[in-house]
Amino acid sequence: CLKAYLQSDSTDALNKELYELFIERIIDSLLVGGNNTNIEGSVYFQEIINGNPSPKMDHLVCFMGGLLALGSQTLFENDVHKAQTHLALAEQITQTCVNMYDITPTGLAPEIVRFTTPSDEDSEDNGGVMYVDPGAKHNLLRPETVESLFVLHRITHKPIYREMAWQI
Repeated sequence: CLKAYLQSDSTDALNKELYELFIERIIDSLLVGGNNTNIEGSVYFQEIINGNPSPKMDHLVCFMGGLLALGSQTLFENDVHKAQTHLALAEQITQTCVNMYDITPTGLAPEIVRFTTPSDEDSEDNGGVMYVDPGAKHNLLRPETVESLFVLHRITHKPIYREMAWQI
């Protein structure tokens, strides 16, 4: 919806409205960590499977950092707080995605990571610790994390995002 809105020269009010509706529902329903909870550790978008939350995130979700960053700069010119919140979330999600690369010996992110939760018997922390899903250790050379790093670098001009991309 965001790209369609921007490609319409910001005239497609329906796609703007849909993006704003969908992104708020995604944040409210799927976000773990960040400003929504007091979990120390990773910020991620969980899955809901058969109505039950599942503390896992596919690498494909890493496009959300770039999407949130782009939306923060193009849609919320009249709401500075929302723009700042979405940009901060974009940075947090992208950091989680970069961490996916850091937890493997090869430096290649797995397709799926899982996170400990406070209910995990072996978990002594507050939750949110990332680990590789045993059935998804493979890497399909997806571009989503690097794309999000590119967008964040262009928007924030912070050199750290270029450095993270070089590391990947």
